[in-house]
Amino acid sequence: MTNIAMGPAKKQSEKTEERVTILIEPRSLTRQCFSAWLEQGEPDMALRAFGTPLAAVDHRAASITLIIWSTGASSIASSLMSADLKRLRQSYPAVPLAMLADRDDPADIREAIRRGVNGYVSTSLDRREALEVLRFIRAGGTYVPASALVDADLSAQSDGSGGVDNRPARATFDDLTPREADVVERLRLGKPNKVIAHELEISESTVKVFVHRILHKLGAVNRTEVAYLAQQWADRAETRSEPVV
Repeated sequence: MTNIAMGPAKKQSEKTEERVTILIEPRSLTRQCFSAWLEQGEPDMALRAFGTPLAAVDHRAASITLIIWSTGASSIASSLMSADLKRLRQSYPAVPLAMLADRDDPADIREAIRRGVNGYVSTSLDRREALEVLRFIRAGGTYVPASALVDADLSAQSDGSGGVDNRPARATFDDLTPREADVVERLRLGKPNKVIAHELEISESTVKVFVHRILHKLGAVNRTEVAYLAQQWADRAETRSEPVV
């Protein structure tokens, strides 16, 4: 009887679609260090590292699940950064985009979110914590550093030059209906429409209607900005409720 080796065929049938993460970092040594860190933390992930957003845009992969853009100390307000961000968002509109930055400037964070960044990750984070944040963003969550939420009067204090709108968050959130507030709370936690629909026992299409109405009421560009504003409002409410000693 002839023996038939089944090993290779079995491996071929078990092959799954490759998950690809794109890393953009212009500094060669830093790019190598970030790449080693990501590959160690996510061994099942395929990493593609590039020096510029333009090079990343030229790359095509079947399943890109996350883009990590390391911007160092550069400001989103610069014309070059703005152009690069616009190019990335036009090329990969549905892929979660995480900005890995040295800056914790609230105006920069707010502007990045308005322009489509899903998570603003500070390089001051511990490496394990930063990896968890990146996994959260890949799963569809939104994230901004806590330091950006400390300034409760951010919107009111802006003079308009830093890319932050003068919107009265208190009055705006008070105008939401109880059901809209339920949806906003879940947007703040980074939950996708499917999960929100399940928790509120409504259809996904109804959730989309609620999200559309919330965006209109808050004057927000996208759900990421809603999450950011909601976190600010929650922190304000918590501060106001603290007992005075």
